[in-house]
Amino acid sequence: QAFRDWLAKRWPGWRLPLLFLDVKAAIGCRIGELAGLSTAGLKDGRLVFEAADTKGRKQRAPMLPAALFKELKRVAGPTYAFERFADELRAIHDGRGLDRIAARVGPFSPERMFRWLQDELKTYCRKTGAKRFKWHNFRGTAMSKAKTLDVSYDDAAIAFGCNPETMRKHYVAIDEQAVSDDVFGRLHGDQTSENGRRLL
Repeated sequence: QAFRDWLAKRWPGWRLPLLFLDVKAAIGCRIGELAGLSTAGLKDGRLVFEAADTKGRKQRAPMLPAALFKELKRVAGPTYAFERFADELRAIHDGRGLDRIAARVGPFSPERMFRWLQDELKTYCRKTGAKRFKWHNFRGTAMSKAKTLDVSYDDAAIAFGCNPETMRKHYVAIDEQAVSDDVFGRLHGDQTSENGRRLL
C-alpha cells in the first residue's frame, strides 16, 4: 500500500499503473502474465491467461471484482489490456516539458512495461529506504490472504497456478501467533476467560 501511495504521488493523475497494481493484488498473478494480457482475454468478468503464456503451461481464468473488470475493459487497447501505457507515459513526459525523455519512450510491449514497473519499485526502495521487496511479493500477499480465509493449499494452488508445496514454502506468510491463538481458541471454546486465563 505504501508503494501504491508513493506511485500515485510520483505520477499524479495517472491511473493505469495503479490499475495494474489493483488487478495484480486482486488475483495474485505473475507480473509478466499481466503485462502481456491480451484484450481478447477479458471475458465475462475473467482474465483469461492462455496456456502458452503461463509459467505452468495451463490456461487460467481468474475472476476479477466487477468494478475492476469494467474499468480494465474500458481502457484496454486493441491488442493488449494495458496497451495505452506507452502513449500515456509519453504524454506525461511531454506535458512536463521532457521532450527528449518522451521521444525515448518506445511503442508498447509487455517487456517494456515490465521493465518500467521494476525500475519504479527499485526507485521507491532506494528513495524511501523501504525494505526491498519484489513484484512477486504481491503474488504471495494474495496467497496469504486466501489462506487466512481458510482456503486450502490445494484449492489456492489451482486458482493461482502454483504447486501447493511451493506455496507452503515460499509464498504464504501467516501470522503464527494469530494462528496459534485461533487453534487454542477453538480447542478451549468458552473455557478461557477474556484475558486468556483458563476457567476452573
